[in-house]
Amino acid sequence: MKKAFNADESRTLNSVAVRAAFFSVMRNTAKYTFADIGSVIGKDHSTVVYSCNMVDNGHYDNVMAFRDAVEFCTNLYKGISGSKRLKDMYNSNSYKASNAALRYKLDKQ
Repeated sequence: MKKAFNADESRTLNSVAVRAAFFSVMRNTAKYTFADIGSVIGKDHSTVVYSCNMVDNGHYDNVMAFRDAVEFCTNLYKGISGSKRLKDMYNSNSYKASNAALRYKLDKQ
């Protein structure tokens, strides 16, 4: 994702919006916990909570990078989950496998 959206660890609007898109999609689509989402990219659960609240309040609605990143993350998640149902994600073994796959795909982007 860093390469695809020129996002880094900085606090620029573009970088923050891309991270927010990732957090929001993983929370709303995959139903991961805040701590699990944050651990994928090295952030604390409170960062994820705050970011998801900002998304819910429409803070990033006019940021093009955010909209593109939401689409990218949604497609990324769909590619990882395949035809599995969300309930399979709660099985610890399938969760660990999908989390590892997610990290791998994010590193490759």
